[in-house]
Amino acid sequence: MGSCNCVSINEEPNVNLYNYPSRQEKELLGSYIEIKLPNNEEYAQAIVRGYITRRKLKKRIPFLQKTTDYIDITNYIPENIITVLKNYNQPLAIVDGQIIKEDDGSLYIGKWKNNRINGKGLMIKDNTYFQGEFKDGVIYGKGMMIQNNGNTYIGDFYNGKYHGYGEYVIKDTNYTFEGQWVNGKQDGKGIEKWQDGAICTAEFADGVKNGHGKFIWADGSVYEGDFFMNRLEGNGCYKWFDGREYRGEWKNSKMHGKGVFTWDDGRKYEGEYVSDKKEGYGVFTWENGKIYDGQWKNGKQHGIATLQQPGKKIRKAEWRNGKRIRWIE
Repeated sequence: MGSCNCVSINEEPNVNLYNYPSRQEKELLGSYIEIKLPNNEEYAQAIVRGYITRRKLKKRIPFLQKTTDYIDITNYIPENIITVLKNYNQPLAIVDGQIIKEDDGSLYIGKWKNNRINGKGLMIKDNTYFQGEFKDGVIYGKGMMIQNNGNTYIGDFYNGKYHGYGEYVIKDTNYTFEGQWVNGKQDGKGIEKWQDGAICTAEFADGVKNGHGKFIWADGSVYEGDFFMNRLEGNGCYKWFDGREYRGEWKNSKMHGKGVFTWDDGRKYEGEYVSDKKEGYGVFTWENGKIYDGQWKNGKQHGIATLQQPGKKIRKAEWRNGKRIRWIE
């Protein structure tokens, strides 16, 4: 009746959702899951302040004011913006319009109607570039905005905000989001892409992933299931590149609740998890057919359980911290 160690379960390595690129720190997922885009109001709305009415401009045009039929904008905008425009195959000229340049460096090229900016135009203000459509002094319709940090948005605008369908690119990381926007935030279906090949297709609400989605890491690992506030939460299936798979409940991007974990060599655990560790009731089946059926704590066998081995009778025993301490006859 002496104690002995139970055969090692070879428990799954800490279920590393981040698993990317080094699989060493869970915080790595933050660089994928929790991309936060800047509030575009400060760009899309502030860029037209001071240009709302023709009357307000009369005192602010000391340098240049002329009308022309064809305007080569390369003469008026910084080289770094020209480079971005060329990368997107954007036209470098505006047909027909008026050029207005202020003493603070702000520039507008386009048309006016009823003393307001209307129609297609170009504006540079506070080192932010916009080319597209205006309505009654507000960015409204299709357009392209290049922010002072090089980040770019191409798509629909409504009342000076990203609204409709559009693509946003972060220059430094080459991260892209393409999809639906509402009032300046990601809202609806969208696709995120990273420079290394990771991609996420998901539903968004109020600027974060909420709802069903599919995340594919560059190493081939895949999660498909529910998201909540940018976290893996609800029900979902995570498949590792090495063949491991967990299908079940998630909370705060961790296995939490009931689920099934399988290995490609035939091992299987079906039961309860708490924060990525087996805890509560669960059944572990080895590849040779041996079965542990009972309680778990902190990822280890702990409590009363039965042990069944092929060709032998089922026996009941008690475990503590992964070790069998006694048989119960």
